[in-house]
Amino acid sequence: MKNRHTSVLSLGFLLALASCWNPQMSPEDSPLLETGDEILIPADIDDLSEVRDSIKVRANRSWSARFESETSWAKISPEESMNLGCYTVERELVVEASLNREKEPRSARIVLSDGVNVKYVNLTQDRIYPRLAIPGAGDLSLIVPEAASYELPVKTNVAWRAELLPGATLPITLSPESGYCSGVLTLEVPENMDLVNEKQATVVVHAEDCNDVVIEVRQRNASPYILFEGGENSAKRESGLFNQIISFKTNSNWTASITANDGFLNPTLSAESGTKDETSLSVLFPPAACFGKIATMTVSLTPENGESVSFTISQDPVLRARIIDPATGKRVDDWPFSSPTSKEVKTSKPSDPSKDPFYQQPGVLTLASGYDIRILSQIGLWRNTSTGLIMGGTGSYLGFPAIEGHRLVSVTYVTAGKPTDLLLSIREEDLSTVVNGGAEVSINENYKTHTWELPDSRPGCGYVMYSSAEGRFYMGDLILRYE
Repeated sequence: MKNRHTSVLSLGFLLALASCWNPQMSPEDSPLLETGDEILIPADIDDLSEVRDSIKVRANRSWSARFESETSWAKISPEESMNLGCYTVERELVVEASLNREKEPRSARIVLSDGVNVKYVNLTQDRIYPRLAIPGAGDLSLIVPEAASYELPVKTNVAWRAELLPGATLPITLSPESGYCSGVLTLEVPENMDLVNEKQATVVVHAEDCNDVVIEVRQRNASPYILFEGGENSAKRESGLFNQIISFKTNSNWTASITANDGFLNPTLSAESGTKDETSLSVLFPPAACFGKIATMTVSLTPENGESVSFTISQDPVLRARIIDPATGKRVDDWPFSSPTSKEVKTSKPSDPSKDPFYQQPGVLTLASGYDIRILSQIGLWRNTSTGLIMGGTGSYLGFPAIEGHRLVSVTYVTAGKPTDLLLSIREEDLSTVVNGGAEVSINENYKTHTWELPDSRPGCGYVMYSSAEGRFYMGDLILRYE
C-alpha cells in the first residue's frame, strides 16, 4: 500500500512541474486564484437581449468554472482557462443571463477551482421592474387631413395592450392591439373629408404595473382639393377618337371649364360642375384635324374654395372613316346605311339598281371633323356588325378629302372580315393614275392592316382608294394622315 501511494504522489508532482515549466522564466511557487465574491445583474436591459456582466479572475494556474447546481437561466464563459506558464494572468469570467420575468430575484453560485484553491462567487439577478414608454406619443396632436399610417415604438418589458377610447370622431385602426415586450404600434388614420371640422381620438396603451400612456390624436380639417387618378394630369388620345374621360378624387363640390384649345373643333364637357361624389368628367370633341401640328386642349377643374388644377389632352390629327358616337367615343352599330343579311343581299337583284333598297350609288360619308369621304360601291353598301362596312366590286372607290394647304401622306386600311379577291391601290381622282407609293395590293386576310406611304402627294389634291377586282371591302378602319 505504501509503495502505491508514493507512486501516485510522484506522478502528480511531475505533472504539476510540467504544467508550469518554462525554460525562459522561473515559475511562481504558490498557486494563486483571486476573484470577487458577488455578481449583481438586472432583470433585463433596454433592448431586451440577454443580460451580460463579467468579473475579473487572477490566477497563476489553469482554472475551471461551473455552477454549483444546475442553472438553466444563466451560462458562464470560459468554463476553463489554461495557464501553462504558472505566472499570474488576469482574465474575465463572463456571465450571460436570460430576462428575469419574475417578481422576485433569483440566484446561483459559481465555483472556481485551480485544483488547489476553490473560490465561490454569488450570482444574483434582480426582479423585474415593469416599464412602459412610447417615444413620439405626443407628436400626433395635430396631424394632416390626408390618410396616413403612424408607427410608434412601444418600449416595454411586459405585456401591453392598446385601445381606442369611446367618443372618438376619428376612426383610427390599431395594429396590433396587444403585444409582449417591445414592438411597434401602428395607427392607421383615414382621411378627414370634412372641410370645416377637425377630428380627434384618444388611444391608451396599458401595461401591467405601469402608468398608462395616453396618445391624443387630433386631425386638421380638410382643404378642398382635386387629385387626378394615378397622379396623371395629361393624356394623349389615339388619333380619331372622340372623347377623354378624366377621373379624379375630390372632397369638395367642383366646377370645370375648357380654358385653352388649339386644334380641336368645338370641344364640350359632359358637365360643368359636380358634387364631391361625382368623380369623373368626359371631354367630348371631334377628332383633331389641325394638320401639321398636334392638337392640345386644357381642362381646368376647381374645387369649391380651392385652387384649380389642369388636365391637358393632346391628339395627332387624322381623318378616320369610322362611325363613332360622339357622346361616348365608342363605335356604334347603327350606321347610316342599310344592314341586310347576306341572304337578302344575294337574292336582291332588281334590273333597276335604284330600286334596290340595299344598293347605294355614289354616296358621301361625313366625318365628325367636318370633312367628307366620297363612296362609290358597285355592289351596294351596307354594314355588318362583325365585318364592318361592306362595299366593293370592280371600279368601286373611296374618295378622300382634298384639304387646302395640306397633303395626304399616308392611308391605313384595316379589314374587319376576310375579303377574297380584293385588289386595292391609291390613285389620282381620274381613277387611272396610281400615285407613287400607292401600288396595288392584294388583301385577303381577316384584320389585315396595310399602310400606303405617299411621298409625292400634292397639297390640296384629292385621292382615292380604288378597287380593281370583284372582291368586297370589309372595312373596319380607315385612317388618313395629312401634313
